[in-house]
Amino acid sequence: MIMTHKFKPKVPERGSDEVIAQFWGAHDLADYWDDLEVVNDVKFIKPKKELVSVRLEPIYCRQLKAVAKKMSLGYSSLARLLIIEKLQQGSHSRHASR
Repeated sequence: MIMTHKFKPKVPERGSDEVIAQFWGAHDLADYWDDLEVVNDVKFIKPKKELVSVRLEPIYCRQLKAVAKKMSLGYSSLARLLIIEKLQQGSHSRHASR
């Protein structure tokens, strides 16, 4: 019986969340199980955030809270996600038009 070795791309050690997500979206962790190492004393550091106060009309605040509740999110978390999403869309459209 002839055994063939499947080429296994190297796991990215650094990169954006998007790069790492694309890698693991295309590869099976089981193929890398023997390459994993136990890591002790892992510290997760939250990125610093600034507080932003936004005034909304009551109708928009009610809508925001209703949508957030359906998504099982806090309404301020949903507001943050919506703002970031819109900013990222604007950033992509500006780069595409250059």
